Amino acid sequence: MEKTDIAWIYPARFGWDDVSSWESLYDTFAEGDEPVVFAAESVVSDSPGSLIQSTVKDKIVTVNGLEGFVVIDTPDALLVCPKDDKSIDDLLSPLVHPKYKKYR
Repeated sequence: MEKTDIAWIYPARFGWDDVSSWESLYDTFAEGDEPVVFAAESVVSDSPGSLIQSTVKDKIVTVNGLEGFVVIDTPDALLVCPKDDKSIDDLLSPLVHPKYKKYR
């Protein structure tokens, strides 16, 4: 994009946050230390600083006692890890194996 001759530039004024980690994503939506929850139905208690998301309709997400964790639930995968986990690449690197192709 930087080398194109056919781009248009329009001035705009809006906030910007480079969401580069679970921490920064949490901070974008957090109100205090409350958990950030994106789910159709949920019961979340005693889980301050956590980021919880489910993309599965007709499923209730119940979380208790996870402080500072990320819980991401999709139809074909579930991720649970500390929100400040700097080794997410190491965690996900085995997914390049051919047997995990359907999850990419």
